[in-house]
Amino acid sequence: MRNLFANRCFEIQAGHAVSGVAAQARTLRVASGRVWVTVEGGRDDFWLRAGESLNVAPGRLVVIEADKGASRIDFLPLPHATFGLAALLRNLTGRLGDGAAKPAGAPCGSC
Repeated sequence: MRNLFANRCFEIQAGHAVSGVAAQARTLRVASGRVWVTVEGGRDDFWLRAGESLNVAPGRLVVIEADKGASRIDFLPLPHATFGLAALLRNLTGRLGDGAAKPAGAPCGSC
C-alpha cells in the first residue's frame, strides 16, 4: 500500500478513489470539492466539503473518493494527536467552498 500521506496534497477526479495508510497522525483537509472518507476501524464514514477536515490516526487504512467534481486534499501534520469526541467536534467547523482539480490520484503541483 502506498503512502498517500507522504505528499502534502493530492488531487482526485470526480468518481475516483485513492487509499493509503498514514505513518503518522495527520489532518486530512479538503481544499476544494467534496469527498467521501472512510477510515479502517472507524464506526462512521464522512462526507467532507472544502474547508472541512478530519484527523487520521497512524497505521489506519484511509479511502477517499471524490464526489461529482474533482477534489483537492491537503495532508497536514497534527501538532499533537487529538482524537475522540473533542476532535470530532473541532472537525465539524468550516463548511464553505468548492472547486476543481487534476487527474485521479495526482499529487498537486501547488503544494
